[in-house]
Amino acid sequence: MYNDKRYFILPYPNIHSSIWGLIVETPETIRTNLQGNFCIIKLYVGDDVDHPILNGFPEYTHEEILEEISGNLDWENEEV
Repeated sequence: MYNDKRYFILPYPNIHSSIWGLIVETPETIRTNLQGNFCIIKLYVGDDVDHPILNGFPEYTHEEILEEISGNLDWENEEV
């Protein structure tokens, strides 16, 4: 279930509108950090790997994104 997704942490709310057609979430369901200035986006594996909005941002697997935010007080304790 989670192995078919790729994860990125991007600045929020300044997400370029072209990304909404690619990601799994909607503006209402996207997960943001407690300050509301970063979000986690999910894409399906194989989807638009070279989208320009993703340049310079590391890609995470499900396990890696959980490790990145676990114990980080900037993120709420919710399922990714």
